[in-house]
Amino acid sequence: MVGPLELFYDLAVVVLVAQAARHLAGHLTWRGLGEFTAVFTPVWIAWANGSLHHELHGHDDARGRGSHRRCSR
Repeated sequence: MVGPLELFYDLAVVVLVAQAARHLAGHLTWRGLGEFTAVFTPVWIAWANGSLHHELHGHDDARGRGSHRRCSR
C-alpha cells in the first residue's frame, strides 16, 4: 500500500521534473540541455534512492520491523 508521504514525495518529483522540462522547452540549446540534465539527474537519483529505500525498509510487516530492529542496535 502506498502511503500519503510517498504520494507527496512522488508529486514533488513530478513538479520538479515538469519545471525543468518547461525550462528546457524555452531554451532549446546545448546549454539548456545541460541545465536540464544538471537538475534532472540529482532529482532522479534522489527519487530512485528514496523509492528503493522504501521498498527495502518501508514495509509495515514483520520483515520491515525486524530489519529496523536489527539496524537500530
